[in-house]
Amino acid sequence: MTDNKQFKSVVARSASWVLIRSLIDQAFRFVLFVFLSRLLKPAEFGIFALSMVFVDLARVFPATGWGDTIIRAKKVDQVLISTIFWTVFGLSCFAILAICVLSPVLAIILKQPDIPKYLIAASGSLFFTPFSVVNGTRAVRDFRQRDLAVIGLSTSAIAGVLAVLCAYHGFGPWSFVVQLYTSAILYSLCVVKRFPIDLKPVFSKEIFHEARRYSSALTAGNLVQSTIVRFQELVSGKYLGAAAVGQYRVAMRSYDMLNSALMLPVSSIAMPTLARLTDQRERFLNTYFRMIGVAASVCCPAMIGFSAVGREVVPVLYGNQWTAAIPLVQVLGWLAPPMTLSFFYMPTLSSLGKTRTIFRIQLVQLATTVVFAAIALPFGLFGLACGWVARAYVVAPYTMNCLRKEAGIPPMRVIRELTPPVISCAIMSALLYLFSDIPIISRQDQAVLLVEKVVLGASIYIASMAVIFNKYFNHHLSFAKEVISSRRQGKAA
Repeated sequence: MTDNKQFKSVVARSASWVLIRSLIDQAFRFVLFVFLSRLLKPAEFGIFALSMVFVDLARVFPATGWGDTIIRAKKVDQVLISTIFWTVFGLSCFAILAICVLSPVLAIILKQPDIPKYLIAASGSLFFTPFSVVNGTRAVRDFRQRDLAVIGLSTSAIAGVLAVLCAYHGFGPWSFVVQLYTSAILYSLCVVKRFPIDLKPVFSKEIFHEARRYSSALTAGNLVQSTIVRFQELVSGKYLGAAAVGQYRVAMRSYDMLNSALMLPVSSIAMPTLARLTDQRERFLNTYFRMIGVAASVCCPAMIGFSAVGREVVPVLYGNQWTAAIPLVQVLGWLAPPMTLSFFYMPTLSSLGKTRTIFRIQLVQLATTVVFAAIALPFGLFGLACGWVARAYVVAPYTMNCLRKEAGIPPMRVIRELTPPVISCAIMSALLYLFSDIPIISRQDQAVLLVEKVVLGASIYIASMAVIFNKYFNHHLSFAKEVISSRRQGKAA
């Protein structure tokens, strides 16, 4: 019983530090994003976003699965650390070389002649991947999220300020390149100093092949997943132009930041937490549902609420040059329920070693993404956004069925966890729409109207959860109390 309490305390403290880091980091990134959106043009946003699609795809090979080998290992020694580090280093160098060779071809395919220079420049940041994968993973394994939080926040702040200064002085898309390198270099230096490892050239073929078998399916799956996430941008870039990519990217990035701030704190500890509970079925299931419920209770109102105030929030935050993103923002917010599910199926199945199942799910997602994009493309950006949301709801039942077969997670229990936040958000959205033409203070000032609607929407959601779903609300509210209590105990210790 004592061990159980101690484990829950460690997990809760780790989650609290991930939450602190995520909230502060995303708040800063959000401010940075607002500044950059006002300083740069949609086409400048779009051309760099297209370049980063391929850098992110290349990053999958060195960054996926290899660090999980360290987390899952019963014992971590020098041979394991060295083997994983040099493997990731080799894959990173290969990825950089592949980008340099293929960049002219990609420019021709996408009809974007400016892509190669940004693509080649950004690819160099992959050189620092081994340090974040290996040194950072050691910290995650030991639940040292506090140290990672300090490092991450510091490096992000410095890189962000430099990016804004560069954009202000007319660097255009190169501002993002400066941000990318500054963040990668500083983060690597800090994790190497804080979590040092011995880099002697020790290499074990046995460890390599074991890690490769585990990571191969994850790598293939993440490659597919990255293609899925960025496929809309590729289609927009080829057929609608770089400016359209910029508009779509601004809309999607808004939700990416919300998800990173609100769901990442829980999903980031899902893998190490569930991996330690695989032989305790009841605790495994209860922990999974607790994570899903907490994430949905926060993510759904944030995303759906953001979509409900899309007409006001886009011009107020980003400026009038981004008005084409308003209908996209209004649609994409309803990704919240299936996105909550998608955030947790990978760490859940990974903790059980079911990487092939993850790959099958992602293949289904990719196939449906291509089909829905082909159907929606004639309707422009708005059609692509609607197709993206529809695809997520079509794939969700298949994902839940895979979780039932591989992890014993009942689909109806998942739906019950998601239902209260979704219903409360629907009530919130409906009432905000009904009261949209009844200004409380001022109809002229968009910023004031935005604040009014945010306060009203938050009040409606909280009231709906507390009154209609009181038991559910109190059950998941206790999670926050556990986190606060655990942090106090940690400070006392």
